[in-house]
Amino acid sequence: MTEGESTDNAEAKEREENAGETSGDSHIDAVNNIEREGHNQQTGGNETGGENPQENSPDVEDEVVQQQNEVSTDATSQQDTRESAPQTTDTNESDTEQHIQQEDSPEVNIPEDFKERVQQMAPHMRERFGIPSRGNGIIGGWTHTNRDGISRRIDLTRWYPGEGNRYMVEHLLEYLQGREWARERLERQLDRMEDRLGRIGRPFDRSLTLAVAGRETSHVNLFRSYRSWIHTAHQGGMDFFGENVHTLIDRGYLPANFPWREAPFTNERDERTPAAEVRGDRLVEAYAARLELAKDSFIREAQRRGFDVSNLNPATMRAWTMLSFGGIGTAQEILDELKEMNGNLDDIFTAGHPLERYQAVQRARVTAAEAEMLDKILGWN
Repeated sequence: MTEGESTDNAEAKEREENAGETSGDSHIDAVNNIEREGHNQQTGGNETGGENPQENSPDVEDEVVQQQNEVSTDATSQQDTRESAPQTTDTNESDTEQHIQQEDSPEVNIPEDFKERVQQMAPHMRERFGIPSRGNGIIGGWTHTNRDGISRRIDLTRWYPGEGNRYMVEHLLEYLQGREWARERLERQLDRMEDRLGRIGRPFDRSLTLAVAGRETSHVNLFRSYRSWIHTAHQGGMDFFGENVHTLIDRGYLPANFPWREAPFTNERDERTPAAEVRGDRLVEAYAARLELAKDSFIREAQRRGFDVSNLNPATMRAWTMLSFGGIGTAQEILDELKEMNGNLDDIFTAGHPLERYQAVQRARVTAAEAEMLDKILGWN
């Protein structure tokens, strides 16, 4: 089964679900001591590989079977499932959570020429963010072989089964362009998050959220409905979300009734991690909140080492936030090394810098570049 076939099936399922669906940084001084962050992304969704496409996409056949089973479930059993899990539908949210669309809220307006614009700006983004290119081809970045001998690439492009190598941003926007229901679900979540963070005096980075979410999970999972549950580790790259969620709620990054449930996960190192399942129509918010926590952790660790973060440019903040999202332990190690060499935080983008050997730095560069591409194409800046 190709990715196109699985997407068509998923879209048919979404249309059926839609028929019944309801529709400047201010950072805290005290950091919750129970916080535990991130996961090591050495085998995560932000690394892609043309040589082994099956390793870089979800098991779409299982996903479609699951979707078809959900479609075949009768309305009564679906209602029973929703009633058995408290606080899992939008009707449980407060009015401010439900009706937060503001007149000036950015929309997901995708220009007709987005493909040409992505392809034209990509070479400049590679140069600006220190991402290697390979001749005149579309492929660039860094290639690594993991412990199982599987080759993976960290780059602006990734391998899509049946399509070959394409820019991730181009593929994501193409998916959204042809699916109004997906754009509406994305806008609802982004608007909710912007409103929520605005109430506690924090700006919201829409482009970084979409860039990270687009890398960490498939488009099929990213825009699912309230009838679906997405595993934050197996399908989403957030191994510790089940532990982080309490802090995210305490800090106001998520509402108290955010729909999630425990789902521990054993990772590739045979370690039991406190992952969770998040309702399909709230997954983007989970990423947004988790990125806020990663930003908190980066700022705390950078300040402890004497770095000035007060006037950090947005691209540098994005890169370090992504690095912290991937694992705070790696971020601490890199900050320590940077401090020893009397470097500055902007060095994260310097081509050929000693920090470039870290895969986490490579991923951070790519993510910051993709967020800026989304800024320019969608007008989110």
